[in-house]
Amino acid sequence: MRSLLFLALIAGAAVAQDDPKLAVAEPARDEIDSSTFISRAVFADGKLWVLADNGELSSITPGATTREFAQLPEPPVDICRTPTGVAALTCSGTRCSSWTLRRRIDGQWNTGEVIATRGEPLVALHCDGSSGLIVSTRRAIDVSKPQSALRFSRAISKDLVAATHVTKEYIFVGLNAGEWGGGLTRIDRRTGRVEVIEKKLGDGACKEPLDAACDPVNAIVDAPDKPGCVLVAIGLVHFLAHGRIVEVCGRDVRTVYSRTFKFNVENEEMANLENEEAFFGLAAAGTQRIAVGVAGLYRFSGAPQPLISPLPEFKVVDGICVNFDQSDVALVLTTINRRRSVSGNTPLLVLR
Repeated sequence: MRSLLFLALIAGAAVAQDDPKLAVAEPARDEIDSSTFISRAVFADGKLWVLADNGELSSITPGATTREFAQLPEPPVDICRTPTGVAALTCSGTRCSSWTLRRRIDGQWNTGEVIATRGEPLVALHCDGSSGLIVSTRRAIDVSKPQSALRFSRAISKDLVAATHVTKEYIFVGLNAGEWGGGLTRIDRRTGRVEVIEKKLGDGACKEPLDAACDPVNAIVDAPDKPGCVLVAIGLVHFLAHGRIVEVCGRDVRTVYSRTFKFNVENEEMANLENEEAFFGLAAAGTQRIAVGVAGLYRFSGAPQPLISPLPEFKVVDGICVNFDQSDVALVLTTINRRRSVSGNTPLLVLR
């Protein structure tokens, strides 16, 4: 029964009863290249750059019918956007003995800093201006100082990382363990102290607003008008949809938005099941915060309620599903969450 609800949600047959316009407009499964798991996507140089976790880096120009594949001397393990375009961190050697930071400037890839991995798996590459921060499972390496490193108080799990966000004081790491939660980890950039940030109101399992045992964290952005605070997108589809958006200020956590709905399907028992919106992406566009969930696109502009629009139709470009209809964000579907849950194809939100 729940499996049928999941298939309806993913295939686009389900419509929210309280708003008939909220349909999940996702392409059919046979249109998706399920072997391509997109781990990162950025918009730079007028193109959407997508990195699969098998090391395949390609770009899609809006309106194009094919992808362009990047030619790099080594496989890229992460990408980020810079003021001049896009940067890629590549890995050399069969055991990845070193990383090389390569910046794309005027259509050419330039070789930059080389950093020894010390056998540590990469968590994320963060670009801020002309500098770069490499986060491994045990260190944060600032390549501009030169290569000053902060060692963490304990190792973090690379395999569960779904999102990272860097502020002046902290490195936030969102973890996604599927039906087993994930939660939010925070690293102090002054001391390297690693701590889990959560808050559970009430006793028992799976309590809001943020429970590491139940809540996968998929995206993190700065909170508007609150320096040092962040917004966190929680989302999981494991037969039913589950999630919310929470605000984290220091150790205080509160829910800032959640929504429940039912799907209009023929099966009466399924139609009576209540779902929570599961959020998979967040982006900061000026003072506006944009979120994407399984049932639509949400725009928060300071009003009590967001402006909600249905997910657009996606175009398949060489096996990658994309949409460029929005002027400020692009959407791309990834199948990477299939490793952790039955969430199928989930949307990534990319700031243009």
